[in-house]
Amino acid sequence: MKVKVDYVTNSSSEVFGVVVQDAALIGGLIAILAAAFEGCKIDSEIAAIKGPQAEDLGAEAEEIARVIADAALKDAERQDNIVSEAYKEAEDILDSAKSSLERELEELRKAWAESDKTADKTDPAYDDFNKQYEEYVDYLESQIQEANLRKELVQAEKAEFQAQKDSQDSWIKERQADYIALKEEKAMLEAVAKGYDKPGYDTAAVHDRLKQLNAREKELEGILDGKNASIDYKAAERDPIGPSKESLSLTNKIREERAAFEKAAKNADAKRRAELEAQMVKNIEEYKAAIKSSNRYDMALSAAETVQVGADLAVDGLSYVTGPAGQQVKLAYTASKGLASGIGEGMADPENAGKHLAKGILNAGTEVIKDKFSAGNKPWQEAATGIFNEGLQSAIDASIKGEDVMDSLGKGLTKGVFEAGIDKGLDAIKNKLPIPKGAAIDASNVSVGNILSNNPLATNILKEGAKEVSGGFVKDQIKDTITDQVGKEAGFIDSD
Repeated sequence: MKVKVDYVTNSSSEVFGVVVQDAALIGGLIAILAAAFEGCKIDSEIAAIKGPQAEDLGAEAEEIARVIADAALKDAERQDNIVSEAYKEAEDILDSAKSSLERELEELRKAWAESDKTADKTDPAYDDFNKQYEEYVDYLESQIQEANLRKELVQAEKAEFQAQKDSQDSWIKERQADYIALKEEKAMLEAVAKGYDKPGYDTAAVHDRLKQLNAREKELEGILDGKNASIDYKAAERDPIGPSKESLSLTNKIREERAAFEKAAKNADAKRRAELEAQMVKNIEEYKAAIKSSNRYDMALSAAETVQVGADLAVDGLSYVTGPAGQQVKLAYTASKGLASGIGEGMADPENAGKHLAKGILNAGTEVIKDKFSAGNKPWQEAATGIFNEGLQSAIDASIKGEDVMDSLGKGLTKGVFEAGIDKGLDAIKNKLPIPKGAAIDASNVSVGNILSNNPLATNILKEGAKEVSGGFVKDQIKDTITDQVGKEAGFIDSD
């Protein structure tokens, strides 16, 4: 009898000989071949899982990028509302300041008129008192004038802001958001291409998508440029996003699940084998879903840590996208919040964000008013303008704290100023002596940039070149782009 030796290679590439001598051994051969085939099937299953991971992340990147873009849109709307609220707050506080000053002036005149009826005008002290009275009247009248000028300035800024806001085209704004989504998706896919650049993973689909995005980017830039609506947005570069430890562990579990099935099904009848196979398939699908969830989570966390605008809103959206793991994204983001940009200090008090911004707006206006009065015939007026600004800042602080605004204005703008520690009265203004400040009056830490995140989709009140400037706008920028809109009749623009 002839002896035939066949060589069979199993999934571990082990070579062994099978001696076929008679029909009794044929069944054994078939069993061995079947085992070898199943081993190959396991490896092909693993390869099928490993291969599409990077490709699957393409869809994940697109969805996550859209969440970020939608957050940018919502953040822009939120910022526009904050700015509108800030201008209203500034107007209201100026109206209150004017009322406080007018009431003080009215009471002062009444009191003087009553005392003047019975005053001994031959007394040398009378002239001193009369001079003090006239100086204080002059001070109050000049502060009332300043309140009017400041309100006109704020109204001019507000009108400019509103006109810019009203001119925005919703379709264009959507295209700008598309541009943000595109840039974010590119950044994520570039990180995926780097992270999956290893044996067993196919990134061809990722590179194909990047080519599509590059073409779309040029198209969008052309559209926005043609509408004079180009935006400057660059997504943060991300670290490589590769297969996570969890996904690698889950891939091994799939391999183990297959092997366990084969072992259990070896001596099982057809019915039991079918049951075992159904359970195996179910378990493997759950592992695959877990792998996808793990990869999605890693990408979402990477996005959360590098989001440029609308960070809190974006993280909320990313938490939703990642499903049950979403809370972990928020926790991780909160723990590493310093890594994310777009979170202003003013947002630590979102309920009063408009008031914080109003402080910056009013503080900036002080420089314009000072420039005008410094050239006038009242050399002390510049110092008085400083007092006025201190009073406004203090009043907004009082409002933020829930304290009485009018009481704060009375102490900060009228005779309360001189009763607060300076006993030289109006000489304090004339000599430009320091004015006492309350605990939270100093506006040096109130920056527009600390409240607004320079969202490219927001109606921008941060003028070009005026980024993180203490108090708000750059002084020259205000003079160039705002004051000329008010007109000479407002009384604070030079005739030339």
